[in-house]
Amino acid sequence: MRKSRAKIIGEGIYSRRVCAEMSVRELADAIDRTHPVVLRIEAGDQYPRIPVLYDIARALGCSVHELLPDS
Repeated sequence: MRKSRAKIIGEGIYSRRVCAEMSVRELADAIDRTHPVVLRIEAGDQYPRIPVLYDIARALGCSVHELLPDS
């Protein structure tokens, strides 16, 4: 079974957040969102809007491209 793009993006965000030693609440605060929103994005249950994706990338110290699947 193939993973959805939302799931792949969420996994990338989760992985980067853990590597940055950042909690869900810290990321949520950094992007001015609630922690349930971040949890839904990381689980692949919700696509992040483009501005939110940019905010997440900035908070995690990476580019948006690094959070997106290759294809």
